[in-house]
Amino acid sequence: MERARASREIRVRLLTRQGPQARVSAELMQRTLRNDPPPRQRSAEMSRDRLLVVVLDAQHTVRYWQIAIDPRLIRGEFPDAGGNLHKTELYRPDAELEISIPDAVPAAEIRILAPGWPAGELVLTPVASVTLPE
Repeated sequence: MERARASREIRVRLLTRQGPQARVSAELMQRTLRNDPPPRQRSAEMSRDRLLVVVLDAQHTVRYWQIAIDPRLIRGEFPDAGGNLHKTELYRPDAELEISIPDAVPAAEIRILAPGWPAGELVLTPVASVTLPE
């Protein structure tokens, strides 16, 4: 497959609604045409701090995918009263995700999935999706 010569950068806002069942919604913020190809993915490994971004065409066929760092995740180490550091992970309720796809890819929808390994096997859970205008 020939390397893309141009790309579309898509910015998506992920909003988490708090409540008994926290739900994440996605909204399209910006689309920008670039004269550069999308960056090459160096590693296709999934982990808890990554998201799988899938681009579908109008017939719901996967046309492109990439792995992105979850922009909602904040990690830090903070001391307790005794001065011992403890790992802390928080999720922002409002975060932006940038996706770069080849310009030639017919994109109608973006689905965002989170990986998990509840029984040792990879399970992808839908996080949010956004429909792209034509």
